[in-house]
Amino acid sequence: MCSCLVENPLHYGFLVTQARFLLKKNRPDLAVELAKAAVNANPSEYATWAILTDSYTALNQYENVFPQKSRFDALQMC
Repeated sequence: MCSCLVENPLHYGFLVTQARFLLKKNRPDLAVELAKAAVNANPSEYATWAILTDSYTALNQYENVFPQKSRFDALQMC
């Protein structure tokens, strides 16, 4: 595993794992940065978006959970 980290430190799987660890340690401020990097590394992976959502939710930054304003407005109407 160590060689994988050296070869590809921005692998989305490692970033997601690190972000989950930081959330468990009550550090969502650090987890959100890793989660953003994970989304950038693999935007089509569900797990990257899930950890980003969890990180923003832990920070009470609900406006960042839905980056498109129209989606957020639609949810407020429900």
